[in-house]
Amino acid sequence: MDTFEWAKNDARQQIKYLKKYIENIGNKQAIIILIENNGWKEHDVSDENIHNDTEYRLAMNFIGTDEEHKQLIKNLYDNE
Repeated sequence: MDTFEWAKNDARQQIKYLKKYIENIGNKQAIIILIENNGWKEHDVSDENIHNDTEYRLAMNFIGTDEEHKQLIKNLYDNE
């Protein structure tokens, strides 16, 4: 493969990557709009899920209303 063919193939791959990147940004935007339109929030529930019984830290988020978050926490602690 000569230099020009390599350059054309490289450009095609960059275009393919950028199209996928743009698609992913649109998906993220749609998710954010969905969350906002439903009155949901992102709640950090990392500590509630680990209960400090492991040396590993796991970051976890819950997306829902404040009331759903309160119910989740209540259920987690009621089931201990």
